[in-house]
Amino acid sequence: MTKQERVQKQFELKVNCPNDILTKEMDKSKLLENQLAENLKRVRMLPTGTTTLDHLLTIGQCPSSNWGLGF
Repeated sequence: MTKQERVQKQFELKVNCPNDILTKEMDKSKLLENQLAENLKRVRMLPTGTTTLDHLLTIGQCPSSNWGLGF
């Protein structure tokens, strides 16, 4: 292997390394964006879910009852 070939190979390694790192970081970024979107959906659904749960728990209960979950 000539000196020029070695230098070229080293240069290629130096160029490819940042590209590999960039690709990995972009994949990681996409994954985190997807996780953020899922968490945002869950947070937006949370108030709706608790309202529905409160409604279901109060169905059929007298407002003045002090037994069960109505304390």
